[in-house]
Amino acid sequence: MTDGEVTSTFEFTLPENVIKDCKTYYTPPFASSYNAFWQLKFSCSSKSSRAYTVDLIAIANREDQLSDNIWKDHSNVFQKIYCKVSESKILDERYICANFSRYHNSHCALFFIPRPYKKLIIGVNFIGSSLELNSFEESDKRVTNPNKIISMWSDEFDDREASDVQFNVHNDVIFARRSILTKRSKYFRNLFKEDGSEMIKINKNDSHYILDVPDFSPKIFLKMLNFLYTDELILHDERDIMQLFAISEKFFITNLKELVKFEIVKRLTPKSSIGFLFNNAWKSEDLKNEVIEYICRNFDAVRDTEEFKNIGSITSGHPAGVRIMQELLLRII
Repeated sequence: MTDGEVTSTFEFTLPENVIKDCKTYYTPPFASSYNAFWQLKFSCSSKSSRAYTVDLIAIANREDQLSDNIWKDHSNVFQKIYCKVSESKILDERYICANFSRYHNSHCALFFIPRPYKKLIIGVNFIGSSLELNSFEESDKRVTNPNKIISMWSDEFDDREASDVQFNVHNDVIFARRSILTKRSKYFRNLFKEDGSEMIKINKNDSHYILDVPDFSPKIFLKMLNFLYTDELILHDERDIMQLFAISEKFFITNLKELVKFEIVKRLTPKSSIGFLFNNAWKSEDLKNEVIEYICRNFDAVRDTEEFKNIGSITSGHPAGVRIMQELLLRII
């Protein structure tokens, strides 16, 4: 490993009945960087009753979905897929160094298991990744980029003297630097262009541009600004997560949006997924597709929930209920 490279490892213990019943199993999504999201798929191979395959699946981010080119955030790391029968004993491993794209978003490793094992762990090791996301179990949850830019910008966060932009957020006044905003957000780059909005040019007082933000609370807006300044996202209250997703979409902050979306999907359960789809996710095409994908992957468990059995009452009168049901059924079938 060369200087500056980061090694990230993700492991998942398979349920006991997966091997016994030759079932296909998808792990929860995980991330090797803010823009590179993955899943592992474990399944029986048709080549032999003792053969199993583990697929490393690249999950498209927003830019990937619009591109036919190589997905650079997935293709610039070296991967090792492995199987273990205990925490310390590796049964087999395969090294791959391959490109991922819209038309080739998974690579397969074939393993031969010589005898049944009560415990089987599958995992992947990334060399050259920039982030490993740890599990979130504490009430004060923090996701941090190791390459964060805190040292240069954090002291200037919400500092009137060091700022040239003033945000009026409800009854609060929040300050920021235009140079940082334009570096980190396409929305602000367009807004502050020389030929940009007349509203920006008119609402200038002394050395500060003045902008009103009526649609987000000061708390959410400060979390967004803090991310722009430091690459840190602190989640004290999970009830904020949909507002953070909405603000990242409004201001075109791709890294924040993908990170929040990853956290949303990670928190889904078969019981909560249907309600979340129709109450929240349907408002965003990107998030709606992620939740439908989760429901399809876990459909055996989802269809046994009361929420799925009562889906008719959920969709009745819903502004997009029929369309979402059609999309869901097409994906399931």
